[in-house]
Amino acid sequence: TKRSQKVTLNEGDTIADACILSKDDDLLLIDSTGKSLRISRDKLIPRKSINVMGIDGLICAEQEEAVQCMPYCDELIGVSRQGKVFRAKIDLTKHGRGCLGRQMFLIESDDALVKTFPVSDDKGLLAISEAARVICVGEQEIASRAGRTKGQILIKGKRQIVDAAIVPLKDISQDGQESPIIAYLIYYFYYFAFLIYVYLNYLIMNQIF
Repeated sequence: TKRSQKVTLNEGDTIADACILSKDDDLLLIDSTGKSLRISRDKLIPRKSINVMGIDGLICAEQEEAVQCMPYCDELIGVSRQGKVFRAKIDLTKHGRGCLGRQMFLIESDDALVKTFPVSDDKGLLAISEAARVICVGEQEIASRAGRTKGQILIKGKRQIVDAAIVPLKDISQDGQESPIIAYLIYYFYYFAFLIYVYLNYLIMNQIF
């Protein structure tokens, strides 16, 4: 077996997230308070050894922590622990390293960002609370804002969101009912089935009497 290697971290630090970048991707860093930073790809030099210190990225203050990293994109959806959903168009300047970043989502002091995703309007956002309550909403239903956004309430009540994911949209509406197309098909199926039932009964009655 090969000898394991590790990234050198400062005392008290941990790995928050990891992602794969192509040769043309800039890096997007996001913290728990909704701040983001774009790091230029040419500043991320591939190393022959992973036992290195790395470079400074998003500078986090006390009570703040890095949440996610991903290839840079123009629009993001985020979900907070208190059940709010955010969608923002972003246009960040490229940086080298060691920057405070720019506020993207306005997260309240008693809240924290759980996860963010690049926008794709043919997908749905699925979130689950600590009480195992699940909600799914189409991305197109989430209002988009340019720059900082206060977000919208995703789930009612004091339920903490513990995780979220992007899923393909099904032919189901937000309230769990069939879509209008499915509803019409079901209606006409039962309608014609009823007509056939009445006609067959009519034939049977005529034969009997």
